[in-house]
Amino acid sequence: MPTTSSGTAASLLANRLAANCSISAVETSIAGLQDDMVAAVCRVLAGDPLSPEAALAFASTCRSVRRAVAPVLAEARRWRARAGVLLKEAHSGAPSLRGGQSCDDLTSTQQLRLATGLVFGDAVVADASNCATLAHLIGRRSLDGLEELRIERAADGRDWRPICSALRGGALPKLAFLDLGNNSLGDAFCAALADALSADPAAVLRCVSRLTLSANRIGWDAGAEAMAARGKLG
Repeated sequence: MPTTSSGTAASLLANRLAANCSISAVETSIAGLQDDMVAAVCRVLAGDPLSPEAALAFASTCRSVRRAVAPVLAEARRWRARAGVLLKEAHSGAPSLRGGQSCDDLTSTQQLRLATGLVFGDAVVADASNCATLAHLIGRRSLDGLEELRIERAADGRDWRPICSALRGGALPKLAFLDLGNNSLGDAFCAALADALSADPAAVLRCVSRLTLSANRIGWDAGAEAMAARGKLG
C-alpha cells in the first residue's frame, strides 16, 4: 500500500483482523511488516479500553506479535485500570444501564460500555487523572451509549479542556442531557466547549436537547457570548 499513510493502513488492516484474528490470518496480514507497523495495528485494535478482546486475540497469535505489541498492551491495561477507578467513583452517582438494570449491576469496565447514564459528584472529575480518563473514554468512543451525563461539584474548568477536545470528533452521539451545573467552571471552559461545538455542529453533541451550566462562574461578556456565538446546540 505505497500510497496509503501508515495510520490509514494500520486502521484498514486492524478492521480486517478484528473479525478474524486467527493465527493464519495474522501471519498472512503482517508478513513483511516492521514492528512499529504491527504495534500501530494493535493500537487501533486496542482503541477502546473497555473492549480489549480484538487486541488480546491479535497479541496471542504468535511470539513475534507479542513482542512487538507489548508496550501497546501495557498502555491499554493502564487505561483499563484507570477506567475501573473512575467506575467506582461513578457508583455514588447512581449510574443507569440499558435494559433496566440497577446501578448495583455496574460493577465491571465491560458493563461501563452499556451505561446510558452516568453521574459524577463530590469533585470526582476535578481530579486531573479522573478527568483525563473520562476524556480518553469519550474520545475513544467507549461511552457512545450515554444518553445522560451529570458532573457535579468539580473544581476548575481548566482541567476539563481534555473532555471538550474529546467531543470534537462526534463522540457521545446519543447524549441528550448534559448537566454541568453547580461547578466552578469559568469562561475558559465555555470557550473550549464552544470551540468543540463549532468544529462540526452537525456531529458534535447532535442529540443534546438540554445543557445545564447553572451555578458556575461564567461571565456574560466572555463565557456566555462564546457559547451563543459558536456553541449553539441543535
